[in-house]
Amino acid sequence: MTQSMGASWGIQPLLERVGGTIPIVGYLQTIMGVDSINIGWALPDCNAHAPDEHLHLFPRHRSAGSFLLVHSMTPRPSASRYPAWTSAVDPAPGDLRIVQAFVNTLDVQDDEELWPTPEDLTSWLVAWDLVDREAQLTDTDREDAIRFREGLRQLLLTNAGHDVDAGAAGDLEVVLETLPLRCSLSQDGDYRLVGDREGWPGAAARILTLVTRAMSDGTWARLKACRRDTCLWVYYDTSKNRSGKWCSMSGCGNVMKARAYRERRQIRDAAAGSR
Repeated sequence: MTQSMGASWGIQPLLERVGGTIPIVGYLQTIMGVDSINIGWALPDCNAHAPDEHLHLFPRHRSAGSFLLVHSMTPRPSASRYPAWTSAVDPAPGDLRIVQAFVNTLDVQDDEELWPTPEDLTSWLVAWDLVDREAQLTDTDREDAIRFREGLRQLLLTNAGHDVDAGAAGDLEVVLETLPLRCSLSQDGDYRLVGDREGWPGAAARILTLVTRAMSDGTWARLKACRRDTCLWVYYDTSKNRSGKWCSMSGCGNVMKARAYRERRQIRDAAAGSR
């Protein structure tokens, strides 16, 4: 930012600690996973939000040039950072979509498993940059990955208001106990879980890091599993009050509401017939 403004104006800017509240910035990050930069071009004598509010045209011309330089100097994310998103539901913001895609490797409705073999599991983890291409996973790794996945699905069902399946939750605990994990701190104070071994333990550590970070920043509560028992697809709830229960209102939502209506009607009819 300072480099672009210095190049546009011919003098390095003086940095001051001033600012304001712009609520949409938070939503851009939490909902869309987009980091943003706010650039204010008004001068102190513009009387922003006060009588005789006005803007000088001269700074805006120079500022437009600064903005273009910022845009050209900003590193672009690699187009291959994530595999193509093919799900009918929108992806979760940022790296949380990795957790979403991980759990959605089982299509409950169509009974389609994306990891029928250890080789398939390896290919999937490589595509999402969770293991190296040289990794050689075993049948035991695949079994642990499936139990880990279904345990995460149970946690996501609780986010949607379901009770926890004790069996699946217990399986998740067993898998976690077998993972050789430790916490690693970077120089900037960030943390991540790392596996003492590469392969599946390392992949699980990376996924758990994303889960714990999402729990910390509040996005985890919006990642849910559909409450329809024949679906269980993982989606990101973008509703204002976090009240979404189904992956799609037009699909599973309508089916579940119709089912609930039929059940209520049967109860009323049975009660009327017993009188």
